[in-house]
Amino acid sequence: MREYREGIMLFEITKQEVWDKASKDTIGLQQFYDQNKEKYKWDDRAEVTIYTVNTTDEKLIAKFEKLARKKSTAKVIKKMNKVRDVITYEVGTYEKGKNAMVDETVWEKGVLGSPQKDGQQTKYVKIDDVLPKTIKPLSEARGYVIADYQEYLEKNWIEDLKATYPLEINEAVFNKLIK
Repeated sequence: MREYREGIMLFEITKQEVWDKASKDTIGLQQFYDQNKEKYKWDDRAEVTIYTVNTTDEKLIAKFEKLARKKSTAKVIKKMNKVRDVITYEVGTYEKGKNAMVDETVWEKGVLGSPQKDGQQTKYVKIDDVLPKTIKPLSEARGYVIADYQEYLEKNWIEDLKATYPLEINEAVFNKLIK
């Protein structure tokens, strides 16, 4: 019962001194982020459009490839989907190593990647822009910053406790336990 009670007490004081403080102390969190912002970086990223061509008609595929290399996504969709929805697309930003199709494409602005067939569909990746390594703003790195800030607060709290309550070993009692 005593161990359970002390465990609950430890949980509550840790909650007050570390977890709640890290998530509610916006000024302290901002200061911690400002001091450590080099830890929170995006790797090289690419803004891409992933096209899905829903046909096996080689003429339509060739027409799409020609348009996609030179025109914007809106113009490609407008020209290709006149009669029926042949092309669908999704736009995203990917870091290196996060998407195999994007990684296989040459990372240069305007490059249309090699076709990847999947049954009745063919997929293409077009690199719209290449973004260099940049520091993440606090809003995008918040979860990582809070976790690191909690670790920092806990470390400081434990150091304060050690300074306030130094460890004392009763050598006589300790030696009796060994025997």
